[in-house]
Amino acid sequence: MVEVCCTGYFNYHAVPGNLASLRSFRLQVIRRWMRALRRRSQKSRMTWPRLVAIAARWLPQPSILIPIPICASTPNIRGKSRMQ
Repeated sequence: MVEVCCTGYFNYHAVPGNLASLRSFRLQVIRRWMRALRRRSQKSRMTWPRLVAIAARWLPQPSILIPIPICASTPNIRGKSRMQ
């Protein structure tokens, strides 16, 4: 369930210039997951290396999916613009 949720979030927000925010979001998800697992555990405590291995398996790494279009950097306006 978590993988589907994060994947959808990453797909929606995977625009150029937003990679740092996506990485921060993933880190916050891992931190809150760690807090919840430690709080609910009665016998053993969850360790960071173990949680990192679990997160690597279940949480996707963020990546930019929508490239910057070539035409976006050089606007081509034909004729006179009405906006002056």
